[in-house]
Amino acid sequence: MFREKSIRNSSVYRCSDIIWFIITAHLMFELDIFRVGTIERGGFNQWISESIATMGLLLTILGCLRTSPKTVPAAVGLYISAACWFKA
Repeated sequence: MFREKSIRNSSVYRCSDIIWFIITAHLMFELDIFRVGTIERGGFNQWISESIATMGLLLTILGCLRTSPKTVPAAVGLYISAACWFKA
């Protein structure tokens, strides 16, 4: 019933999927497909926020390794999702 997919076919499918999502998101929000960033992001506040985010991710990984190593991938995904969700 289910057929095996080769890595090449899976990769082509994923790449076309990502490109399709990028194009549809730009069209939904009426953005140009190709844009050049003009805002320079840097400075002390950027370094502090990146340091805090990195430390939180490392503590999440180390805490999961100590208690339950099998949960590390899920915890990392949840940490990054939460970071993206709450910064927006």
